[in-house]
Amino acid sequence: MHKLFAVGALAHAISVLAVSAQAVELGFESPSWGPTISVDELVTSVTGRNGSLEEAKAAAKAAAYRVGPAGALDDPLLSYSLAPGTIGGQSVGLGQRVELSQSLPWPGKLGARQEAARQNAAAMESGVDVRRLDIIAATKAAYAEWYFINEAIRLNEENRAVLEDLRAVAEGYVSAGQGLQQDILRAESELALLADQLLQLQAEKVGVQARINALINRAPDAFIPPPEGFRATTLPELPLLIATAQQYHPRLLQLEHYADARAADAEYARKDFYPDFRVTGGYNSLWVSNDKRYMVGVSINIPLNQGRLKSELSARRAEETGARWRLEDERAQILNDIAAAYAGAHRAVQSVALYEKQLVPLAEQTLEASISEYQNRVSDFLNVITADRNKLYTEQSLYRQQADFMRQMAELENLVGVSMDDLSRSPDPSQQTSEMNHE
Repeated sequence: MHKLFAVGALAHAISVLAVSAQAVELGFESPSWGPTISVDELVTSVTGRNGSLEEAKAAAKAAAYRVGPAGALDDPLLSYSLAPGTIGGQSVGLGQRVELSQSLPWPGKLGARQEAARQNAAAMESGVDVRRLDIIAATKAAYAEWYFINEAIRLNEENRAVLEDLRAVAEGYVSAGQGLQQDILRAESELALLADQLLQLQAEKVGVQARINALINRAPDAFIPPPEGFRATTLPELPLLIATAQQYHPRLLQLEHYADARAADAEYARKDFYPDFRVTGGYNSLWVSNDKRYMVGVSINIPLNQGRLKSELSARRAEETGARWRLEDERAQILNDIAAAYAGAHRAVQSVALYEKQLVPLAEQTLEASISEYQNRVSDFLNVITADRNKLYTEQSLYRQQADFMRQMAELENLVGVSMDDLSRSPDPSQQTSEMNHE
């Protein structure tokens, strides 16, 4: 049994070291955190170590490298041939021909092709910003759950201590002949329920911890510090959120670049109706006269298959139209989602305020009154248990509402494309958007 445990521990240690070594090999630095972690610190760690984001950056860089070659001419063609029958001949000499040619597309075709590549590269760059927004939203949602789980476990442990004190009081009354045995049993039952709830919370904590570590490319059980306390964020007005998203959201910019790329493809297809050129220069020693041996020429392709060219142009224009409609559809969907997320965030703000100012204080006062009345023998132990259970549920609900508010704000940021903190500080998000894109 001890050998099996040792083997299992060794395998786990090897897996942790392997994940850590892989992260180091990819150039990721180990996160440096204090005794607690803020949401901004976690976001910084994730965006600096997330493999999915690095993949998007590499794809954007690859697309940028293709812009230059897209506007370049094809390589020139060099050809050489000889007349085998002249090999070794004394009178004429070796008969051979050398030719160099260069293709020249119709003016504007290279520009259209390069513009399509440039717009595709810009779309890929905007895709990096979209991926960053998605990752930040997922990180903040995971942090919100991490916050709730840690607070719920802390409440569970605090409530256990309160119930143990209440059980001791009930035992004292029973020993003095002034209480009922069922009061002790009720306290034991509540403690058992708390123990079961703690098991569920700890299992959920393991899942959230693994989810966060996956975002940072770490082992699932790598240590994550407890979260900082709840920090309320000002909710900007809905019209400002909508105006910001329409102008700055990288997803809309990405689709706009895609549509412009399809427009460039259509322009290239339109230019295909015109001929391309090939200029040629060569030397042919088979001619007896030296004046005839040097040749220059030009050739063109004749675009006779108009049906094929028209079909290709129509297809490219249809793709552009589809891309434009896709942009408008995405714009409408984002604005609709912003309105729904704003309503959810606004409700969360009101719920947090309701719990903080009314429900939690009332639950605390009710428990204090129930304990006092029980100690003065004017109320039974069941009222104390009920009040304690209600206080625990109310406080857990407060932390759930706070976590929901953080999650709703993260969703809003993902839909708007700008941090809510930044947007609250500055009504002009252009500078904040630029800073976010260069993180």
